[in-house]
Amino acid sequence: MKEKINEILAKEGFVEKMLACEEPEQVQALFAAEGIELTIDEVKAIGRGLELASTEGDELSEDALDAVAGGVSSDTVNAIIDGISTAAKWVSNNWRRIKDFFRRW
Repeated sequence: MKEKINEILAKEGFVEKMLACEEPEQVQALFAAEGIELTIDEVKAIGRGLELASTEGDELSEDALDAVAGGVSSDTVNAIIDGISTAAKWVSNNWRRIKDFFRRW
């Protein structure tokens, strides 16, 4: 699963499309089109994880990842947060934009 997530996140323009979404349901649909089924709670957990990563650095501890995932599928959420935090190099220069994006919900 993590390999598939990293492959999706590495696709040219995917993360940009994700950041252009206005609602969590749009992010959910974007991942669904790539074969990754996410709940709305998972999408929101990804946002919390990315926001936390923006304040703690590029990588979160396992405890931090589990904390943001809460009661949702932590493996999927963690893989997406990790993939965005490490595979998409440009993200480190765009934390404010990502943080603002997920605060809309």
